[in-house]
Amino acid sequence: VVARELTRPGVRVVIAAQPTRGVDLAASALIHRRLAAVAASGVGVLLISADLDELLGLAHRVLVLYRGRIAGAVDDLQAPDARARIGALMTGAAA
Repeated sequence: VVARELTRPGVRVVIAAQPTRGVDLAASALIHRRLAAVAASGVGVLLISADLDELLGLAHRVLVLYRGRIAGAVDDLQAPDARARIGALMTGAAA
């Protein structure tokens, strides 16, 4: 299903909500590669995931929701404190 949706002609935006939940490790890696390739081709990708490793591996920017509102954004995901900043936003400490 994921492969079919990511290869449709003319796709400009993809919303991927929990794209690897319930799949094995090989399928997860394939989905990650496909999402990265789609993003690299210029398609906008909105990735919604509870898996922080997945987000940090694929995203360019992370927005954190807390109590139904955007608590903040972390743009530099390679920074040593990125996980801590995201964690603080997730708990409402940085909001």
